[in-house]
Amino acid sequence: MTADVIYLHRPLPSSTEERVKKIEKLAYETVTPLAKLFALQPIAHPSLGGRLWRAWMAAEEAIQVRDRTDPDDMDYEGYAEKAENAISVLLYGNINGGSAA
Repeated sequence: MTADVIYLHRPLPSSTEERVKKIEKLAYETVTPLAKLFALQPIAHPSLGGRLWRAWMAAEEAIQVRDRTDPDDMDYEGYAEKAENAISVLLYGNINGGSAA
């Protein structure tokens, strides 16, 4: 006899790489802002609290700018670094010089 697994909660992505992929994919999802916020809560660092949406908006913009830029463009490296930093804030906290708790 086999049983289906029913999740009563959303399982967390197990690795940092999976969490980054989910964040980058979410930047292009055409869902409501509330749905994005709901998807981010188990991924994002708890120290962000009410600043989660602000951190997300910065990350979403940085990811999209990086992805629209040609890798051969002289500004690409800066855009890629900005996206990486914004994703790090979501994963590890520390927005605007605050501590990551």
